[in-house]
Amino acid sequence: MNEQTRKKILQSTPHPKGIRKVDRKRLLAQLSQADPPPDYDRYMRSKSWQIKRQKFLAHYNCQCVLCGSKEHLHVHHLHYKTLGNEGVEDVIVCCRRCHFIEHFKKS
Repeated sequence: MNEQTRKKILQSTPHPKGIRKVDRKRLLAQLSQADPPPDYDRYMRSKSWQIKRQKFLAHYNCQCVLCGSKEHLHVHHLHYKTLGNEGVEDVIVCCRRCHFIEHFKKS
């Protein structure tokens, strides 16, 4: 995802209740430094992941665990130790905005 797309997402998505405003410039700088594991993109496109993703969404009632939104949902890996063998304890479901904020907190 390029910087222009990140800016558009952060500017267009309203701040859900319970999430504080963040410094967008600092957030974008932090996000651009994050490196996924080498085979992460291929795994995210795999049929195996798509099936697991649907199970995780159902487990979390198809809503963001951080703000309760039901739109633009992502399945966020809490760590990459079990990549390919994830369980519900290894991921959370969050909306697009909360997902970006979660990545910002780790940096």
